[in-house]
Amino acid sequence: MQLDLRTLFIVLVILYACLGFVCLFLPYRMPGSHAVTNWGYGLLALAAGTGGSRCAALPRFHLGCPGQFTGLASFLFVLRGVAPARGQRSNVFGWSVVAVSALLLVYFTYTQPDTRIRIVIVSVAIAILVVRPVIALIAAVPG
Repeated sequence: MQLDLRTLFIVLVILYACLGFVCLFLPYRMPGSHAVTNWGYGLLALAAGTGGSRCAALPRFHLGCPGQFTGLASFLFVLRGVAPARGQRSNVFGWSVVAVSALLLVYFTYTQPDTRIRIVIVSVAIAILVVRPVIALIAAVPG
């Protein structure tokens, strides 16, 4: 039995959307948890980005680049969720990583198509964007 990638993408979009809605409604049960709301927005953006990047396989849709851009920007919501632990509100570095990645994705999608380079660009950008919240959380631990 083989893994069907279309089914996997559908399951991922549904999973991210459900988790995002749970995170958005959680503050109603636990008032004062704004970080969870940011995680919810991030998960909903990740669901939209995953669905949009998958629509690039359809001939009439050109949502691959905006979908990947949305997926990358979703990690900024996660970073914003841990921002109170960092004591920092602005995320110029994160937006610059997303902007440079978006420009490179557009170039390697429409001007000089190369799927391998696009995979590397998205992977490096996600690695940079995910490592920063982890470092912020480790630095916020007392002791």
